[in-house]
Amino acid sequence: KGKLWRDIEKPQYHANQGFKWEGWFSNGIELRDDDVINNNMAVVGQFISENKCAVRFEATVGGKIEGDLTVFVSKNTLWKDIPKPEWTEGQNYVFVGWYDNQFRAQLCDSDEIKEDIDVVGYFVEETNSDCFEFQKIENTNNVRISKCKDLKGENVVVIPKHAIIENETYNVTEIGNEAFYENADIMNVFIPYFITNIGEKAFANCNSLYKVNFNLCTDKLIIQNQAFTGSSLTSVIIPKNVQCTTDSNAFEG
Repeated sequence: KGKLWRDIEKPQYHANQGFKWEGWFSNGIELRDDDVINNNMAVVGQFISENKCAVRFEATVGGKIEGDLTVFVSKNTLWKDIPKPEWTEGQNYVFVGWYDNQFRAQLCDSDEIKEDIDVVGYFVEETNSDCFEFQKIENTNNVRISKCKDLKGENVVVIPKHAIIENETYNVTEIGNEAFYENADIMNVFIPYFITNIGEKAFANCNSLYKVNFNLCTDKLIIQNQAFTGSSLTSVIIPKNVQCTTDSNAFEG
């Protein structure tokens, strides 16, 4: 009792068979080298092909990943081809992207997997939908944010996934024209993967806005004319793996 897994002798394998040692697993969950052994247990020594990479998933506070936490894929596989675990948003939290485990970079669907990697599903607390007014999108179960009413002293906005209107739940998919126009409070905004359109002058003249966080795994995103003109953005990373249609002056000024 009390021994660490790193101190357990690992099984031998023959390199000429094209396999490499991956780790100890119990009930499908990998045991970390600094885990302590405190009770009797049955474990599996996992070997994988030298041409495979292990992708290990975990989630930040507010989110729970369901399904396999480790998958094995061929080298040079694109992220868009990975069978990602499904996630369930915790109460008032929303998924905003996959990151490496050091949070140095967000992973993009067009990136290739070159080596074993640990990734984190990043969840952040969404802004209360009561802070916004919504407009129904005809013939759908979707709505757009039409106006920001009151951020209640907050300066970070995380676009919510759902809105409740007349006791009915709708999907938030768009940010309407001038929705945040001349809002002096907002400094940082998260645009999640489910947003498909940012309207004209949506964040125009928000002179305190210095950072916009796009999800690099967004399927589709259209940024309309002058959407961010007059803000204090110094740089922004647009998702490279999608068709992101933007007028030339969307970020002007």
